[in-house]
Amino acid sequence: MKSILLVDTDRIIHDTIDGETIIIDSVEGRLSVLGGIAPTIWVAATQGADSQRLISEVSDRFGSAASTETLKFINQLVALGLLTLVTGPEGDVELPEWPENYEQPVVEQFDDIADILTMDPIHEVDVGRGWPRRSA
Repeated sequence: MKSILLVDTDRIIHDTIDGETIIIDSVEGRLSVLGGIAPTIWVAATQGADSQRLISEVSDRFGSAASTETLKFINQLVALGLLTLVTGPEGDVELPEWPENYEQPVVEQFDDIADILTMDPIHEVDVGRGWPRRSA
């Protein structure tokens, strides 16, 4: 049996745009933005990837330090309720294409979705950092 990553699609809405994954947790009212190698890990999770195979693949491609960071990142997403680990039957999903270079997986949390969603993306956004970061 494998430790399979799952996303609760009744609760979680997500999309990847320009190398960042945007996740809305409709239960907690939280917006998350994934950066670094995190969008690739997220794609694998949405397909029901085996977490150990995913971590092993990161280790083979980018080294043991990267696999340690990936494990911490997966555990962080589980703690946030964005991913669930379940025991599943044997069977592999095709892992997504990996980026050439490793960038540490990161998740930014925004707790007040209402303010973010009503923000004017042309006039109220920090141009250097992009949406959903309000200009000062």
